[in-house]
Amino acid sequence: MDHVVNVLTLCTIPAVDRALAEIRRVLRPAGAFHLMEHGLSPQETVARWQHRLTPLQRRVFGGCRINRPIDRLVAGAGLELTRLDNYYLKGPRAFGYMFDGAAAKLGGQSRASGQARQAAAMASAPTARPAPTGGLARSRLDCEPAGPAPRAGAVGESDVPSQ
Repeated sequence: MDHVVNVLTLCTIPAVDRALAEIRRVLRPAGAFHLMEHGLSPQETVARWQHRLTPLQRRVFGGCRINRPIDRLVAGAGLELTRLDNYYLKGPRAFGYMFDGAAAKLGGQSRASGQARQAAAMASAPTARPAPTGGLARSRLDCEPAGPAPRAGAVGESDVPSQ
């Protein structure tokens, strides 16, 4: 296949490693795997909540695991991330850390060399863009919390007229 598109399903597939191996198998050498998934946040406090909430999330939402490290799973399947944007959707951060990107099949290279190249590329050129839903955009490598995001419609002290 020239392209495989995956939207919000890797969180639910029980044997995600096998599914990613199958995606790698069917991709042509010049093909691309396009993905948009939610998964494990690199922020420690958010990740702790994701680990706590995943058992309930799985029961209520058909097996959905909000604590899967999507980027590591894709790289571990022998796919090289060629583009990856990370951001939070509006709402509780534990449910909305997004992985939006594309990956290519590693040609005749070993998985380890592809993973090393991917890590080097991500370290040298972090990307951040506004979230499609208007949420807070953050690169996977730029995850120091800058404080809580303002709530929609929230009024700051400077916006309140003095009486």
